[in-house]
Amino acid sequence: MKRRDIDEGTLSRDAITVVNCVRSSLFTSYGLRRDSKLILYPLARDEKLMMIEGDKLRYMGPNERSISILLSMSAKKLSSADLLQNPESSPGITTSKKDVVPSLIRQENPLMLCQSDEGLDLRTLKFTENTVFICRVNRELNLERFIHLFENETRNLFRVKSEDEAEKAILLTNIEIDRQHT
Repeated sequence: MKRRDIDEGTLSRDAITVVNCVRSSLFTSYGLRRDSKLILYPLARDEKLMMIEGDKLRYMGPNERSISILLSMSAKKLSSADLLQNPESSPGITTSKKDVVPSLIRQENPLMLCQSDEGLDLRTLKFTENTVFICRVNRELNLERFIHLFENETRNLFRVKSEDEAEKAILLTNIEIDRQHT
């Protein structure tokens, strides 16, 4: 995402989908989900990632422009040489070239859900305090390679039926989590 594209409103469909996924993951109608962590993990050879932690996040609003600008700043950070010395691009947004996702899973032992065309209905699951939802931004991406990273890390991996777009699948998952914990 380039600042000019953000200002002119000419973001690609995939960029807008990522922004909507961030919004669905972190924001509610009344505020910010402080207990959420969002990991943007592109399936690329260099395995760079961005982690957004709701409890540390500052300066991000729920609007497209605010989210886009902070993601853009973080993307620039991923390509810079000083990434290892200063991984935080903005309060609450950390960038990394090393794979921290499996280590997070080992520490927190969450219920892991993976978006799939076939699988369980979300409403049949009992959500725990630590829930990870893996979804794809682009319907053409195959998540199987990514899922295999976690199959040896946890026994709590379930495929959930969701033919929805990623942002809607995240929203429906959060609704079900909220419903069970209220």
